[in-house]
Amino acid sequence: MADVPMTPLISVLMATFDGETFVEEAIKSVLGQPGVELEVVVTDDGSRDATPTIVRNLARRDSRIGFDVQPHAGMAAARNACLAQARGSHIALLDQDDRCPEGKLARQLALLDASPEVAAVFGLTQMFDATGQHEPGYTMLLSAALLRREVVEAVGEFDPGYESADDFDFLLRMIESGHRIELETGLGIYHRRHPGQASSDLVATRRESVRALARSLQRRRRRGTHGPLDHPLVAGAGRSLR
Repeated sequence: MADVPMTPLISVLMATFDGETFVEEAIKSVLGQPGVELEVVVTDDGSRDATPTIVRNLARRDSRIGFDVQPHAGMAAARNACLAQARGSHIALLDQDDRCPEGKLARQLALLDASPEVAAVFGLTQMFDATGQHEPGYTMLLSAALLRREVVEAVGEFDPGYESADDFDFLLRMIESGHRIELETGLGIYHRRHPGQASSDLVATRRESVRALARSLQRRRRRGTHGPLDHPLVAGAGRSLR
């Protein structure tokens, strides 16, 4: 990652790929967040549509947006490229088709500031689709959270071996490492469900999630621990895969 500035800054990371329909709405939901200093770090994973043009135009109008393009290598690789450019003391993630709830960043930053022992704060996920909104709940989505930069560095990069479960794998590694995660009752993310998103192939995403859980168990067995991970976010993983 890049050098951290002296003042607190939130780096919101966004990996994009063929996201022209919703990407502008997603970025604007971050830029409008009150009460925080932030940057939006976008890496495009070789989009074939107008996504790069849309983001470049936004970046010309707002210096808080940083934008780069890479050859298509997968969303995990694009997230890692974002991490390499991030300057913030705190890290948030946002998918190209989701929305950041108003006040989420300031609220979660205040919670972290009040509890130095907490590594990350997760809010509720509000899923929505063309039929309307669904009951909010806790899920495995990292986009519902705000994380301390040093925790992200300690856990390590997103694994490019996953196509759609790299965020779940990251969460599992964070929990395994013993980092304290606080659950708050505010909305952490508006998560859009639609046919064009990467996780819309639920069979493949479930398969990858099972593989991530199996690798988590292998790691814990090597360390002499056994049994399932007893954590609400792991229990809530199924909610993201319905």
